[in-house]
Amino acid sequence: MSTPPGAIDLASILPLGSSPMDKAPESDAAGLRDALLAGDRAGARRRLGLEGDPAIPLPAILQGFALAGARHAEAPSGAPHGIVFADAVRDLVPTYAGDEPSRLFEGALETFLRLAYGPADPDALLRKEGDNVEMVAVSELEDALEAGATDGALRVCARLLSVMRTKEAFMERLLEIAAGHVTPRGRSLVFAMSAVKGMHDMTGAPLREVLSNVLVHLAARRPAPSRGAAGPRTLRWDGIFRAAAQRPGLLHHGVVFAAHAFQAQRYAQAAKERMLTRLAVSFDSMLPGWDRAAEPLSVDDPPPSSGEGLATIPEGEGDRLGAALLAGDAAGARSAVRAWWGRVEDPDPIYRWLAQACLAKGSPEETGDLIFVNGARWGAHLLKGEGLALTDRVVDHIAALPVRER
Repeated sequence: MSTPPGAIDLASILPLGSSPMDKAPESDAAGLRDALLAGDRAGARRRLGLEGDPAIPLPAILQGFALAGARHAEAPSGAPHGIVFADAVRDLVPTYAGDEPSRLFEGALETFLRLAYGPADPDALLRKEGDNVEMVAVSELEDALEAGATDGALRVCARLLSVMRTKEAFMERLLEIAAGHVTPRGRSLVFAMSAVKGMHDMTGAPLREVLSNVLVHLAARRPAPSRGAAGPRTLRWDGIFRAAAQRPGLLHHGVVFAAHAFQAQRYAQAAKERMLTRLAVSFDSMLPGWDRAAEPLSVDDPPPSSGEGLATIPEGEGDRLGAALLAGDAAGARSAVRAWWGRVEDPDPIYRWLAQACLAKGSPEETGDLIFVNGARWGAHLLKGEGLALTDRVVDHIAALPVRER
């Protein structure tokens, strides 16, 4: 059957080739990915510019992290947090306000070098597609995922891609499906949203590699679609983050899920109402009572707003915050946070130093600490002044971690 009018075929969405301008960053990203997968510390440090050599372009660094993260094979839980960790690093780069994020990359590298990685088959989608490009319903992909049929999911996915105008339309449908998978910690949506952000600028084999790994992961989990009341309900994100902060759950997954759910519904266009309906059901399961008025988060010693709107924290002051966190001095770290909370434009400059300290503490194999820091950062932006209470929890969490052995 010929390609439907107005659609584009799989080859033009996932091109086998690329222009000369595209080859350099793709090659750079693949080189970083390969160094990480091989545990090649020197090669990875060189590409990141940590040895004095020029770093590969920032987009290639972030793409290389995403490619490696998508290959994470975390046994026995079956929850590959590597792509979510890569997404947290990607989100935290702007907190540097144009400064080199070398300390962020230095800490993140120790985690990427220690993750266990599995195989990838970037051409699986092309082989599954074949000559069959007839119209297919999104529900068929959900049915295949629910049945745990990886081959079927790949086949339907390829057919969907072949009849959709843009890969973004498919990504939106994928997020819609993941949003309805009610799991104890919301991992399906967290994983899918992180992967979609990582795939945003990808084409060709890198895109196919990440996408096929997403489908394999979702099919292996076999989550059942949510069943709940029809019709959208208003999702007040400040209330949702309050509920998540008050009932964080194991490893703060409530906050992490809320952050990724917020991003997913912002990404959605055509499927926004369906997305919101599914998210409401998921919140019913994860955060009972989220839709009832919640008391504001209590903040101890809130600083007055100075109205300065500063975009950065001076290096010495940031180092003071980092030193307190490394020493396990939660009270000192809280004091340092309050010295700047009412002065910076948003929480990002503070979270730069929180993230750096987080990556200097705890086990490098533990991806969840930085993922929580980034999730709380999204909440702090939305909660405004109340975000300081959530930030205090981040401070307490980091201060309690042991310093990493070098």
